Amino acid sequence: MAEMRSVQVGDIRLAYRESGPVSAAPVIVLPALGEDSRDCWDEVASALSQMYHVYAVDLRGHGRSDWPGQYSGSGAHFVKDTACFRIRNVTSSHFTQIGQRAGPSCRRRGPAP
Repeated sequence: MAEMRSVQVGDIRLAYRESGPVSAAPVIVLPALGEDSRDCWDEVASALSQMYHVYAVDLRGHGRSDWPGQYSGSGAHFVKDTACFRIRNVTSSHFTQIGQRAGPSCRRRGPAP
């Protein structure tokens, strides 16, 4: 069963569900814009958590994550939030990130912020 948690990322708190063996390879799953991780990933995260340590993240303004008010539609906030989430929660330098629609674009190349 996934445990609901949250983490401070800059000026907001991101909600996420964590499941699977702590020692397993990490997988971060991100929902499509306008949806939360439960809508997009419940069944998939449940299956993945049999072999992986799964983090199902609600993006800012979605699901149980904070709504900061105004933000640009460029996606820059999502990229920064996702990178900060990974730094604070995923101890392995090797991880898999899966997303729907905007989710895959929430990644950053180069050094973390």
